[in-house]
Amino acid sequence: MSIPLYDPRDSAHKLLVALAERSEQLAAGVDLPTVRFESQRRRIREALVEDGVSVDIDAIVKTLLA
Repeated sequence: MSIPLYDPRDSAHKLLVALAERSEQLAAGVDLPTVRFESQRRRIREALVEDGVSVDIDAIVKTLLA
């Protein structure tokens, strides 16, 4: 599988960066109790799914890898 190098002029790459930034902001806002990191990671993943950003990231990555 060939993974393309980042191209700041590519609109798909720009969108992926924006989605990553949005994901980071969402993750930072998730309340994480003192539990194992796997549970914390699951809570963050659930927040990203609930927001819809994870579906958007999957879609743009599929486009980039096609």
